[in-house]
Amino acid sequence: MIAILTWKVTGKLSFMIEVFRGRHNNERERVERDMHGVGERHASHMYFIDGMRGVLILYIVLHHIWVLMESVRSLRIFSLGAYAVQGFFVFSGFVLALSYFRRGIAFPRGVVAYIRRRVLRLLPSYYAGILLSLLFLLLFNVKAGVPYFPSYVFPPLRELVYNGLLVQNITQSIGAVNGDYWFMAMEFQLSLLFPLILLSFRIFGRAWAPALWIALILSYLVLFPQKIGSGSSALMLSLFLFGMLAARLVHNRRQGQKASDNLHYWAGGCLGAFMLAVFFLSFTQVPVLSTYRSFLELITGMSLGIVFLSLLVLLSSGSFRWMRRILEWRPLMYLGMISYSMYLVHSLIHRVFYKYVISTFPLEDGVLKFLVLFVLDFPVVLLVSILFFHLIERPVWLRWLRKA
Repeated sequence: MIAILTWKVTGKLSFMIEVFRGRHNNERERVERDMHGVGERHASHMYFIDGMRGVLILYIVLHHIWVLMESVRSLRIFSLGAYAVQGFFVFSGFVLALSYFRRGIAFPRGVVAYIRRRVLRLLPSYYAGILLSLLFLLLFNVKAGVPYFPSYVFPPLRELVYNGLLVQNITQSIGAVNGDYWFMAMEFQLSLLFPLILLSFRIFGRAWAPALWIALILSYLVLFPQKIGSGSSALMLSLFLFGMLAARLVHNRRQGQKASDNLHYWAGGCLGAFMLAVFFLSFTQVPVLSTYRSFLELITGMSLGIVFLSLLVLLSSGSFRWMRRILEWRPLMYLGMISYSMYLVHSLIHRVFYKYVISTFPLEDGVLKFLVLFVLDFPVVLLVSILFFHLIERPVWLRWLRKA
């Protein structure tokens, strides 16, 4: 058994090394097609998306280390993890929609086949992450003695059911098993909503459908202002729609239609609005702003969504080649390829290291503790993520998804 496991792990690591060296390009394209349903011609020009995912997941890892250090004020540059997570919703909308716009806004194999593929893409790894989280709870009690986590050891059955059905963000059961997994619940819910959104594009047109959905979202927020905030479902749906709109603009360019030439100005203006809102939210203590904090978080998320939309369109059209070369750096692309696995496992490793290593160090300086935790923790996070990807996530792509 040990010999077989060693042989498998050695084979996976050799594949990883070959990816770094630039080999297995055909394999990567096939995995990308199986993962998102993107055509070969499109996937071969979208490697920079993996790089963008790699940047975001690395920032999220650093953000959660910062949270464990009880939010060291001198490292508030790592306080924006929620906005990094939001970027993944823009990418999901973009990658999904681009494939189906190319096919004429249709599901060639039917909606049921699409849902089956999304279930196989998201849920096996998610449930493996749930089991791993429960194992860590039993073996290490990773919530006790760790900042911002309740002290009970094992979640009640009701909370397990909510997390198993991916409705924990609706039932307010986010922190029962693993608080980071609200992202997968929201991602799965948007995947189920995607056929309806695509149908609206077919009925109302690619110009009016996004406006209709944005109007519905704004109406919902006006009726339920308590739902405004950086983690609201309405904001995540808006970001998903921004990704779909980016896909529409890219598709139009490939069809010879002229997209907006003012995207540079849109991106710059929204980036400025985002940075200004972040400054007010994070670096000032103006009392009147606390009243409108949720509204500012919504504006910040929307601004960042438009920045990502513009970047996707501009990078796809050949602009910012220097940025594309950076994002297509192979180690960064590989980090993006395993980003889902890394998201599932990283916080568990963080908590174990914090509880059994960092909390025992006689360190008072928060910055030093942050650096020590990162240096000791990140190599283990990377190794566990690679193993999780090659032993659980990737085999599902290559075996089950091709049959779906």
